[in-house]
Amino acid sequence: MKNVFFTLAILFANIAISQTHQISKHSGEELDVNFIKYENDLIHYSFNGSAEEHKITKYAVSKITNKQTNQTEKISDKVIVNSKSDYKMVTVLPQKKTIGLKEAENFTGLSTNTKGGPPMANKNHTALRIKTKSASKGYPFVSIVEKRNGKYEAVAYNY
Repeated sequence: MKNVFFTLAILFANIAISQTHQISKHSGEELDVNFIKYENDLIHYSFNGSAEEHKITKYAVSKITNKQTNQTEKISDKVIVNSKSDYKMVTVLPQKKTIGLKEAENFTGLSTNTKGGPPMANKNHTALRIKTKSASKGYPFVSIVEKRNGKYEAVAYNY
């Protein structure tokens, strides 16, 4: 009788610590993880046997599948940018929301500074130029850092 209880205890312990979800990335990679939470466009998870929490942006993830119930939740669509005219499909992300995307290229240049123009219009024009440049090279995501000296640095990302 003790052997039965011991066997059941081990079985339930394995189920409790086994990976419960599968993350399918747009790059084709699949991760077996323990899903923790989805918050602020970031998916929090941990690997089997680890208490360390990892994060990945929702833009890199296609779907999450619950391995116990086989229920799948779509997270995001894959964005394919083919030409300069697809600039509207390029998403400007803050640096902290690029986790899980691959850094592709850095752009630098001068920020738009139109005489008499409001600062927000100048910022929007600079973002439009960067999005167009990113789209022409086929990158669907970009992160922009404006510098104080009137310059900018942008990083383009891919899956």
